Amino acid sequence: MTLEDYNKTPFKYDVDIHWGEMDSFGHLNNVHFFRYMETARIDYLEQTDFFKGDWKVGKGLGPILLKIECTYLSPVHFPDTLTISCSTTKIGNTSFHMEHGIYSQQQQKLVAEGKSIIVLFDYDKQSKAAIPDELREKLI
Repeated sequence: MTLEDYNKTPFKYDVDIHWGEMDSFGHLNNVHFFRYMETARIDYLEQTDFFKGDWKVGKGLGPILLKIECTYLSPVHFPDTLTISCSTTKIGNTSFHMEHGIYSQQQQKLVAEGKSIIVLFDYDKQSKAAIPDELREKLI
C-alpha cells in the first residue's frame, strides 16, 4: 500500500498507543498491530451496518477471520497515535478481502500494512455462507 492509496481510503480509525504496549526492545509489540486492525475492522463493519439484519455475532450469519497478515515497515514508539485505514478490496462468493494501512502521526508515515480475508459464516449450520447482495453493496 502506498501513502497515496492510504490517503484515498475512506475509513480510518485512530488509536493512542499505551506505555504498557511497548516490548523489552522499546517499541510497540507486534501483537498490538493485529489488535488495532481488528478494532478498526469491527468499527468499519459496524459503520457499514454489517451486523444489522440477519447477520448477528454468534447466531445466524456473521464474519469469521480466515487469514490476517501484517508487514512491519517501521518501529513505533510511545507516545504516538496510529491511524488505521480499512478498505474492502475484493468480494467473492463467501468471503471478502480487506487492506489496512497503519499510519504513525508522530512519524508522519506508514509504519505497517495489513491484509485480511473474512468469511461470511453461518453459525447455526457451522459452514460458510454466500454473501447476500444487500451485504455485498454495503462492503463496496
